[in-house]
Amino acid sequence: MTKIDEAAAETWAALRTDVTRFGDTFFVSNLAFPKLERHGADLPAVIESVVKCPEFEQALRSEWLVERNKLHLLLVYFEQADNHRHDTVPFLQSLSGPVLHEALVAVFQIWGPTRGANRRRQMPRALYEAWHALIVEDPKWIGDREGLARYHAAGSLSLV
Repeated sequence: MTKIDEAAAETWAALRTDVTRFGDTFFVSNLAFPKLERHGADLPAVIESVVKCPEFEQALRSEWLVERNKLHLLLVYFEQADNHRHDTVPFLQSLSGPVLHEALVAVFQIWGPTRGANRRRQMPRALYEAWHALIVEDPKWIGDREGLARYHAAGSLSLV
C-alpha cells in the first residue's frame, strides 16, 4: 500500500468513526481526524480524492457517520491546505449540493467569527473571492454572508 493509499484509507476510517467524549466534560470530537494531519502536505490532495470519488456520494446517502463527519473532514482539509499553501479554489469550485454547502461553512468557520480569537487572520485572496462568488448561490446558507468582507474591511483579515 502506498503512502497515499494509506492516507486515503485512514481518511475513510475517520469518516466512519463516531465522536468521542472527553472524560466527564461535554466536549466531543472525532479524535480520528487530528491523526490524519501526520500526512502533512499530502493530506489536502488525499481528501480531495476521497470527496471526489463516487463512493463518497454513496456513503453520504447511506452512512450516517460519513454524513455527520463531512464538515469535520472539510475543516481539516481547509486548515491543512492553508498550512501547506495548497490551492483549494479548484476543489471548492468543483463541489455542489450539500458538500459545497459544508465546504462554504468550513471556510467561514476557519476565517470567520466562529472561532473568535483563534480564527485565521490571513486568507488566500482567490479563496476569499471564490467563497463570496459561491455563497450567493447557496440557497441553504443561513449565516452571515458579509462576515468575511467586514473583517477584511476592518483590517482584521488580510488577503494574501
